[in-house]
Amino acid sequence: MDDPEDPAALRWHQVVRPWDGTPVSAGSGARSVWFIGCATDIGVSRNKGRPGAARGPGSLRKAMANLPVRFGDTLELVDAGDLVPRDGDLEGLMEGLERLVGAVVASGGFPVVLGGGHEVAYGHHRGLARGLSARSLPSPGIVSFDAHFDLRPEGPDETPLHSGNMFRILAREAAERGDAFEYDVIGIQRSANTPSLFREADRLGVRYLPAREAGSPEAVLAFLRALRPAARPLQVSLCTDVLSAAHAPAVSAPQPFGLEPSVVLEGLRHLARGGRAAGLDIAEISPRYEGDDGTAHLAAVLLFAWVNSMAGVD
Repeated sequence: MDDPEDPAALRWHQVVRPWDGTPVSAGSGARSVWFIGCATDIGVSRNKGRPGAARGPGSLRKAMANLPVRFGDTLELVDAGDLVPRDGDLEGLMEGLERLVGAVVASGGFPVVLGGGHEVAYGHHRGLARGLSARSLPSPGIVSFDAHFDLRPEGPDETPLHSGNMFRILAREAAERGDAFEYDVIGIQRSANTPSLFREADRLGVRYLPAREAGSPEAVLAFLRALRPAARPLQVSLCTDVLSAAHAPAVSAPQPFGLEPSVVLEGLRHLARGGRAAGLDIAEISPRYEGDDGTAHLAAVLLFAWVNSMAGVD
């Protein structure tokens, strides 16, 4: 048992502040990290994937709770609880996520969206754009760690969004606004993406680093150092199926030849230190049964590294 009288013995569950639901005011979020759960796997089911990601936020929070506090009073941790869909309304859930993320970013805070299926990246992105606009900043580019492009066609008019097409929808919406669509993705699996998806990625000008070329931290860092000009903030998106199934089996689409955790870790540290990131989402942790939490523990360690790097702590 840790010494309760020693400030250097604190863990995350002892310092995180539960959000009481009061409006988030401009300027109030400086140096605050907001954990926003989005407990849905509706988009995964629409995409014919394996459900279970709705349990991801709870599994991840449990794994995060005992992480040691290394950042002192440099950052404030805030837990906004979970957003949950009503009657299968994924689109309404994304609108709620957009509003909350927008308010956090407008206040100067940093949102960490805990998925949920990777469809949460859609509401997260729109919320970032909304909050950044309130601060007279441009909409974000996207850096994703993922085995998939997530550029599949849209679904029917009443249910257009799923976990495999949110970046295609965001590309269309950007084009309709006359805005540039900047999307860079690390860890693409040739065994998980059709030639049609590679063609769509090329059409949209997507930069990508295939998994077979991302086997070392040096390769990932070289790709990240070649990101497009730094005028735009970044949405960083981590789909946990980018990781090797040997380390991350409890995901919606396990990848036997996924990336090693150390490779993803160094990429995330680089982005967190760089100062351009406006928000982070972590998606598709999909525990299949009680106690199936090894993947969540891995994701928690990656998030631990992210928060410490934001704070300038090694």
